[in-house]
Order: sequence, then C-alpha cells, then structure tokens
Amino acid sequence: METLARRLRALTNLGLVFTGLGLVALVMVAWVEVLQHPGTSFVDAYWVGREPWTSIGVWVALAGATATALVGAAATLVQGGWIRRILVVVGLLPAIYWWGIPAGLVDGPGLGGGGAGRGGFLGSNPETLAYGWPQWALVGLLLPALFIATLALAARRATPTTAIGPVHEQDWRTRLEH
Repeated sequence: METLARRLRALTNLGLVFTGLGLVALVMVAWVEVLQHPGTSFVDAYWVGREPWTSIGVWVALAGATATALVGAAATLVQGGWIRRILVVVGLLPAIYWWGIPAGLVDGPGLGGGGAGRGGFLGSNPETLAYGWPQWALVGLLLPALFIATLALAARRATPTTAIGPVHEQDWRTRLEH
C-alpha cells in the first residue's frame, strides 16, 4: 500500500508540474503580445489568444489540473485519515461541477443562448470554457486541484491526533476504589 501511495503522490506532483507549465505558457503568450504591441494591457493581450500556443497552454493546464485532482484524491483516499478523506470529497465537488458544464450536465456561465442545460455556454469544448471564462476555470478546477494536492502531499503526523485515547493512566474503576 505504501508503494501505491508513493506512486500516486509522484503522479500528483507531475500533474502540478503540467498545470504550472500550462499557466506559464498562457502568461508567456500574453507577455509576448504586450511586448509586440506597447501600450496593450496584459488582460487585452490575454484576449488576443495567439494560436496554437494559447490552445496548448489551456489544454496542458486543464489536463494537469484534472490529473492533479483525480490522482491526488486517490492518494488521499489510499493513505489519508478520515478528515482528509472527507475534505478530498468536498474538494472534488467543484471540479466535478466544472467538468459537468462542457458535458452539458449542469448550467454554465454566460447570459442565455446556450440551449437546454448549457446556461449560456455554447459548445462542449472545455478549452473554450476555460479560455472564455478563466475565473470559472480558476475557481472550479485549478484551486480545487491545488487544495486536493495539498491534502495528498502534506506530511501526516506519526501519531494521529484525531483518535480518541485514554485521558488517565489508570482505569476509572480502580481510581474509585482508592
């Protein structure tokens, strides 16, 4: 079981690396746009979205965050305590909701026009959702993945502090006899 947990933690780290590489690619594409057009704001440069690097950055960040969330959750479920197991399920809920939007299972961002169950999001492309509504990707996928990775990679105490142990060295019956 220890080998499985160690491998899952290593894969969680790899997912974090891919998430970071995707985000760095998006920042670099926007930064190059700012350098090519002086006076352009960083936000405006982001919205230019030069291809193919923007798509590559978005997909790498999505794949990394999804892998981090799934593998980190598995690592926590394999070796975490009961509090961590409850927290990892809570951490997975926003990621499941986020992936439900491009699947058409839940309402997404936008103002109408998305059809039944789409809530304004046109199409089932996760890249379009992540690029078009980056705040939803941040809150719905990236931050939960980071939270789950923290649960999976944080060191556990040698002796759990959540277990109920004896308060006194003597049994209560023997103390009553004295």
